[in-house]
Amino acid sequence: MGDEDVYQHLEDDSGSDAIHFVQSANRLTMTALGSPPTTSPSYSKILDVLEEEEKLPLISQLGIDESGKRILLNFWKDDADHPKGVWRRTTLESYEDEDTEWTDLVDVDKLSKDEGISWIWKGARMLARGRDPTSKDNKMTTRALISLSREGTDTVEIREFDFRTSDFVKSDPFNLPEGRTRVSYKSPDVLLVSSDLEDHTLTKAGNPTTIREWRRGTGFSKSKVVFEGENSDIAVGSYVDDQRHRKGDIFEVQMRRLGVNASKYWVRKIKPEHMLPEDDPARKAVADPPSFQELQVPDDAEINFVGNLLVVSLDSEWCPDKGKGKTFSEGSIVYVNAHKFIKYGPTDRIYHVMFQPSEGTRCESYHVAQKFIVCSVQDNIKSRLEFYKLEKDANKLRLVGMDKNPQIRVNHVQVVDPYASNEFWLTTYGYTEPSTVWLPGGAQ
Repeated sequence: MGDEDVYQHLEDDSGSDAIHFVQSANRLTMTALGSPPTTSPSYSKILDVLEEEEKLPLISQLGIDESGKRILLNFWKDDADHPKGVWRRTTLESYEDEDTEWTDLVDVDKLSKDEGISWIWKGARMLARGRDPTSKDNKMTTRALISLSREGTDTVEIREFDFRTSDFVKSDPFNLPEGRTRVSYKSPDVLLVSSDLEDHTLTKAGNPTTIREWRRGTGFSKSKVVFEGENSDIAVGSYVDDQRHRKGDIFEVQMRRLGVNASKYWVRKIKPEHMLPEDDPARKAVADPPSFQELQVPDDAEINFVGNLLVVSLDSEWCPDKGKGKTFSEGSIVYVNAHKFIKYGPTDRIYHVMFQPSEGTRCESYHVAQKFIVCSVQDNIKSRLEFYKLEKDANKLRLVGMDKNPQIRVNHVQVVDPYASNEFWLTTYGYTEPSTVWLPGGAQ
């Protein structure tokens, strides 16, 4: 009886018990505020907080400039000057000041006015510093692919941006007209593109069925199809997961999204030269990469590479040895040697559990710094963080710490710099706690 959940009857949020509970709580609140409640000082204070337009600018780190200063990025909206938003940069030192000095990179309101088009910002994909020979000591991101949507439609226009000039690329840019397009850099001069601009065969969700490799300086119509899904899919995707900064290898991934929570993955290990254009002399000097191998994980699982490890997040039970060995429970996060798993499959591999759920707990998300993983855990409506360290030449994870006092609040984690730092931005807020940005390190 001691373990009985006295609030079980409230689990059905549309049921009569839950509705009566909310109505009763509302009456108690309004009574406490007085009659009429709008004359109460507490009512005015609460309303002021809810209608407050001042907010924290959330940031990500672009890199470290030649003077050693950290450069931060922020996309900002406000009703007065930037209703559509402005992409801007500053330094960490200035961000910590009360009066932050920002430098505008892309002012969407101004761009819309200048071009006579109501553009909506849809995000940016960065060129990974580890795959950019023009990034001095791999410290600063140099380019990005910006997505802009005309009046917020599902189609986007792609424009390449250069952080060194703070302007769109002028010479041989990776630009694409409006389409149902998703892009990412394979290398500075090669893109992986899924777009209906050339692929007129669409999935049941209206997305392109192919992935193309597009080389800089050539027309997109001449790009080579490197992967193709099926019409029954939701979407297809492809990306490069470069783990050299964690003593790992470079993994090229192709994916078919079968449903909302179902995917199939194909992976191969490649060399740096394999990311170059096919006519590059350095590319021609090495043998072709191996064939893609299907990853034999459950369709509803999600994968990630960390160093030399394949990390598998499970949404259902999984027995890798086909009923003969250990079964991992739904919600578990397990890891295994990536190279052996890709080459030999899931049978007779050595698996380790990073996170094991229990009643009332689950890992909502995890984020990978250079040598640490930060796991955000929901523990019976309270939030806590768990910290895992990457050890033994990127072949093992070890739990090294966690929150001692979980709290009822929201934790938003964003890694500062996965290439060279174990720090992460931690944004917290709750019912009685204003939004606060912290900058701790995994080692702390």
